Amino acid sequence: NNELGRTECIADELNPKFKEKISLEYFPNEDQALIFKVWDIDDWNNDINKADFLGEMKCTLEELVEAGSYSKPLRYQGDDYGKIYVKVEDVKAPHKSASKKSKKEKSTDCDSALIPLL
Repeated sequence: NNELGRTECIADELNPKFKEKISLEYFPNEDQALIFKVWDIDDWNNDINKADFLGEMKCTLEELVEAGSYSKPLRYQGDDYGKIYVKVEDVKAPHKSASKKSKKEKSTDCDSALIPLL
């Protein structure tokens, strides 16, 4: 898995709204699979190795581009934990930018997101 980006860390928020944008190059008609992962990071050094995994959302970049705004359940061990919202903005053709927002039902100290390729 290749990490494409990571959002900022938001402290003590059940429904964090991440502002960090992650730019991806979009190739129409190519399978560009993505996984959005959400972590509870209690270590202020943002050490992902000490974080609790909260769930993930799988989709393709094409699905995001076609929808513009996209939401899907945040999944962990087969169960849904809130929803994850992603908004796509046209930055400069053919590039697209995916801005990640997440709504979760779990209490966390600090939340961050990873966006690796499958």
